[in-house]
Parts: sequence; C-alpha cells; structure tokens
Amino acid sequence: MYYFFYILLFGLLSMSYYVLWRSVGFFNIKRRYLFHFAWLMLSVSYIAGAILNKVYGGLFGRCCEKAGALWFGILLISITVLVAYEVIKYFFPKTKRKFVGKMGVIVIVVLSIYAYWHDSQLKVKTYQFNCDNEMTIVQISDTHIGTIAYKRFEKIVDLTIQQNPDVVVITGDMFDHGPEDELLEIAKLIDSIEVPVYMVYGNHDKYVDRRVLNKDDNTNEMPLVQKILSQTKVKVLINETIDFNGVQFIGGYSPLWSAPLDKTFDIVKVDREKYNILLYHWPTDTQLAADSGIDLMLTGHTHGGQVIPFGLAVFAFFDHIYGLHKIDDMNLIVSSGAGYWAPPMRLGSDSEIVVIKLGKDK
Repeated sequence: MYYFFYILLFGLLSMSYYVLWRSVGFFNIKRRYLFHFAWLMLSVSYIAGAILNKVYGGLFGRCCEKAGALWFGILLISITVLVAYEVIKYFFPKTKRKFVGKMGVIVIVVLSIYAYWHDSQLKVKTYQFNCDNEMTIVQISDTHIGTIAYKRFEKIVDLTIQQNPDVVVITGDMFDHGPEDELLEIAKLIDSIEVPVYMVYGNHDKYVDRRVLNKDDNTNEMPLVQKILSQTKVKVLINETIDFNGVQFIGGYSPLWSAPLDKTFDIVKVDREKYNILLYHWPTDTQLAADSGIDLMLTGHTHGGQVIPFGLAVFAFFDHIYGLHKIDDMNLIVSSGAGYWAPPMRLGSDSEIVVIKLGKDK
C-alpha cells in the first residue's frame, strides 16, 4: 500500500508544479515564494483531506477531502489540455503562444465546471437479454459511501426504487472510508428497497477496515464493514450461489490486490440448466467466466475512466472498461458506477445505475 501512496504523492507534486508553472507563465506572473507555497498546499490537499475525512468525517471532513479532490480533478483536466497545448503551440508564431495558452486556461475552467456538474447527473442504463424467466435487476456499483454523502446515496436508492426491480445487486466498492456511525447511517438507506439485495465486495470495501494494507492480505475478514452490513438487509455472496425466481446468482471472490476468479469456480457449481449471473467487482477473467458457463457477468471497478485521461490508464490494466461486451456466449456488463473515487467529476463517463431486463424475445 505504501508504494501507491508514494506514487500518488509524487504524481500530485509533479503535476501540480507543471500545471501551476505553465499556467502562471501565460499571465506573466512571477514564480516566487507564494507560488511555491501554493504548489505545496495544493499538492498535498487531496491526501490531507482524505485523512481528515477518515478520522473526523462529518461536514468538515467531507469538505476537506472534496476540496482536495476537486484540485486533483482539475489537475487531470489541466494535464490533458496543456499536453495538447504543447503540441499545437508550434502551429502558432511565438508572439501568439501566450494567447493560445490563456485560451487553454479558459478551456480548463469550463471543462472543470462541466465535469463537476456532470458527475451529479445520475443516469439509468438499460440492457435486455433473452431468458425464460422474466425479471428486472438493478445493478449498483462503486458508490463509495464515505466519499459520497447521505443525499447522494439517497438519490441512488430512490432512482433504484423507481425502476421497480425484482432484485438489486451491488458489484463492490459500496464503501470507501469514514467514521462507523456515518457509514451506517448512509448504508441503512438501502433498507428502503423492498426486494432482495445481493452484494459482492470490492477493493475499497476492504480499505474501510485497514489502515495499513499488506499486499498478501487477501482475507475477506472485514469486521467493520461486516458489522455495518449486518444491520442492513444486504446479503453478501462470497464464493456462493443463491437461486432467485429460477435464476442463479453467483458471488465471486474479490480479494484486495488480485482477482483469482478460478477460486470461485473451484468452490461453486454453475447450474447450466438455469440462467446464471456472476457478480464480480473486477472486469477480469472474463474468458474463464464464459468457459465456466456464465450467461451474464456484472462488474464495475473501472468507473468508465471517470475523468479523462484516467481512461487511458484504465485501458492499460483492463480489456473492457465500460458497457456491454460479448465473450463467446456470455454477456459482460462493466458499469461506470454511481459514485466517484477522488475527484467529484465526470468527463468522458457517466454516473449510472444499470437496469437489466430478462425475458423472452417478443
């Protein structure tokens, strides 16, 4: 876990310096003590805010984290725009390059405002599949309770209820971090859903319980998360199946640092006589799932890239980062999620819940 912290800190320091150095240069502002002070404060704002939110929670903690996360998101957008500037500036005479740079700063401001607004526009994505059993399923993924607050999760739950589902599934990262009482208060909103709710863990669900994370720690023991969920109607599926109205739901094993889906199929028996749905946080081992007889695989984790240029990094690790994909006879859905990680922004992706309608072709 430490290596991720150091990489993140180095990335924030270097990106912040480049963005500030280049941006103030467009406006002929001298880079003196105030510049370096602003650089250091902005660079550590997200990490410091996340720590304060984890320790204190509440409005103060969330505001601190959100302020730092907003700068993180602005950085990502700024890097994209400024890299484009470094290329296109050569098409302009040197006397015009600062003007082009100023226009780039305006583009950064506009895109940042739009991305912040767009994140709050929760959408419904609907898929239909042929099945002998008629059923409406709502998939919720990557809500990151603790990063998102009560009102945001309430909106997600209300929109879920409006779809009149027969069953609701949560494909991991329901939680992120925060004080226990606050996480419980938000999580209990799920009890207003009157149909069964099944869940599999994601990597962030495990972060709630671990201040120091070991790369070899693949346990599913999470006392705090399990304590919170035990006070709700959510049923967690770990390498187990449950039949609901003739459809087999399979909960995949989702350890902290890797995704060995083969362990799931060593334990559970896929009933090929039924329509079966695999719930799994990571969009990995998809060919294995298809070969094992899975009809529909529901995943999340990637956030659909969330904010450009995150998507480019996600593509380096996953073959599928969003939407519907066909692997042999299996359908794979990768949801972009209903919440967010770090910046409360969406650029190039949507916040969504997924509705799956099963039934015979008309």
